[in-house]
Amino acid sequence: MNTVYTTTITQEARRRGIGIEVIDAETPIFILKHGDRKIRCYNSMTDRVGAVTFHMAQDKRLAHVFLERYGFPVPRQIKYSRLDKAVVFLEKYKSLVVKPCREWGGRGVAVAVTTIVDLQRAIERALKFSPDVIIEQLN
Repeated sequence: MNTVYTTTITQEARRRGIGIEVIDAETPIFILKHGDRKIRCYNSMTDRVGAVTFHMAQDKRLAHVFLERYGFPVPRQIKYSRLDKAVVFLEKYKSLVVKPCREWGGRGVAVAVTTIVDLQRAIERALKFSPDVIIEQLN
């Protein structure tokens, strides 16, 4: 249960007098209890989050497509397929974020990537966490 999400939520819950029941520390799944109200949580999501929303939240490319379609400001983004395309993207936007498409807690993320060498390293690192890698313009 020692993820950035669960730690933040459970510390604040304790501060507010909200009870916590750990169901599975490894997963991490827990229940927040206040009076006779209960809500199950997985990391920062509750059981009120539907399956489609959960899937979209886990896939950074899909979340980006959804947000863009509904008019939210999002950085330019490509799914990594080949280094030459990534280099063209770098030349256009000058500073990038490289991240695994489906990972939590900042694992495998590189920020302010400005050189081809750093881009290659960032892609290699992100690929260790997910077979799909996203490259975004750093705003």
